[in-house]
Amino acid sequence: MLYRNSPGPEPRHTPSHQHQTSTKTSTRHNATKIDLILDAIAAIKAREPGESFSYREVAKRFGVNRSTLSRRH
Repeated sequence: MLYRNSPGPEPRHTPSHQHQTSTKTSTRHNATKIDLILDAIAAIKAREPGESFSYREVAKRFGVNRSTLSRRH
């Protein structure tokens, strides 16, 4: 039983790796993914007018995420 004025448990030390900021938006790997997405968009735009396509197939061919490709196109 804890009393109102009694000190609580000692605060736990948070490991330093939990304070690091995420760099997921600035890595070299993501920079190359952007290039692939832009290449995929260029391929979609290069189609003949009225020619059908599938975001799924284009994304697979260029190795990018389908939903990201459809959002950016």
